[in-house]
Amino acid sequence: MPRRRYHELAQEGAEFARIGDRILGTTLSVKGAVLIDSDQDEAHQTLPMGLPSPDDQRRVILRELLRRKIAAGFINARDSFEGLKVIFMPGFILVDEDLAARLADFVKDGGLLVATARSATRHRNNRACEFAPPAFLNDVFGVTIEEFGKLEHGSIDLEVGKWTSVESGGAIWCGHHRKPDDSMSYWALLSR
Repeated sequence: MPRRRYHELAQEGAEFARIGDRILGTTLSVKGAVLIDSDQDEAHQTLPMGLPSPDDQRRVILRELLRRKIAAGFINARDSFEGLKVIFMPGFILVDEDLAARLADFVKDGGLLVATARSATRHRNNRACEFAPPAFLNDVFGVTIEEFGKLEHGSIDLEVGKWTSVESGGAIWCGHHRKPDDSMSYWALLSR
């Protein structure tokens, strides 16, 4: 006996049959990509460290891009990056040499790459990298992360040219970054 879902699917099929020849072969115009890979969610669950999941981060980033009327969408990490202007890597813990090379080419060709905390800290098989994060992407970002961790509620004092106090009502993630030639060292903060 056909039920509601069957009728909805039949209606949708009929609608696509009417307009199919006009939409067949068309593509979305996406300039801002939010990388998606289900393995990242699984890797995050093995050691979340209090950070929002890659899926949570993806949703927030895409919502903000669309709210700002930027042509954006989810792009599988294995898809082509051709035609994109910016790529967001939310919580992309697992990175292999192939993805790193493709991202490096994207940046060399003028694209902007934005990564969130803990990106590129492990090999594709979820094994810790033998060199400092962002591992395979060190040359792309031009920095290495010396340490990172979670700071609970309260304040912290950082030395950035002079002492600066940072207050937070929520958890803070921080990372100490250093350029390979030691010409610059800085702290990056992410507050929930």
